[in-house]
Amino acid sequence: MKKLSIIRVISFNLHTSTRWRLAFLFGLFFVLEGWKIAADNTSSIKSVGDFYFLFFSGPGNGSLSLIEILVWFIPQMLFYFLIGDMAYDELSQRGSVLLPILGSRWGWWSGKVLTLFVFSLIYVTGLILTITLGLSFANPINLNSYNSSVTLTSLWPNSQDFSGGQLILLISLLYVSSMFALGCLQMTFSLFCRRSIYSFLLIIGILLVSCFISVNHPWLVRWLPGTQTMLVRHTFIDVTIPDLSFLWSILYNTTLLAVSVIIGFWVVKRLDITRFHSKC
Repeated sequence: MKKLSIIRVISFNLHTSTRWRLAFLFGLFFVLEGWKIAADNTSSIKSVGDFYFLFFSGPGNGSLSLIEILVWFIPQMLFYFLIGDMAYDELSQRGSVLLPILGSRWGWWSGKVLTLFVFSLIYVTGLILTITLGLSFANPINLNSYNSSVTLTSLWPNSQDFSGGQLILLISLLYVSSMFALGCLQMTFSLFCRRSIYSFLLIIGILLVSCFISVNHPWLVRWLPGTQTMLVRHTFIDVTIPDLSFLWSILYNTTLLAVSVIIGFWVVKRLDITRFHSKC
């Protein structure tokens, strides 16, 4: 039987394993969210960079602001919801048919991992574009400037300044790497417990615990999964948070990803696809 190329595997996975209709609805929600944030912070937003910082800053350590928490939490929650059926549901329903086509269990698992990476890129790019569209509706003049120093230095005097381009690159790398790593952990856990909803709730729980547990323990922040997407909890913005650099976040996400991929493949190897129960 002729095996599928990796491009066709990724294309097939994107078509069958993600909830695209809901993704478009979420896109409309992000446009409205971007417009709302831009409209409510007209005096603070002087450029696109200021807007990106406000949207992606996340809750500061010790912050109990519901708005800050929701603006950070909702886009991530929706991402993990969209990929909820990517691994377990397909393997349990079509695994016996797909595995011969893909050639091996590693072929199936690596295809899922690569698909998750591509979808992470698509999601973060779409998120940035849709909130920028929302900004353009609220205050289109800000699209002409990319200096982000106003918000950064006024809210966090010890922070470094970034141009809008530097800031969006930083945000993209942090979000893509974090969503990729936690998404792979979600797929792995769904295969282990054989219920997609359990793995989704696990990731949501991890995000919420990471958000609140470090309130009185700044040294914990760098060790908690999910905090990598909170800009204001990085040391280069908030010097009270020790040793959470951009490089640390990338290495942390890379390590979490590697561990999840290895454990996930171990789980896939032990599954009896025909009966879908673990081999003893």
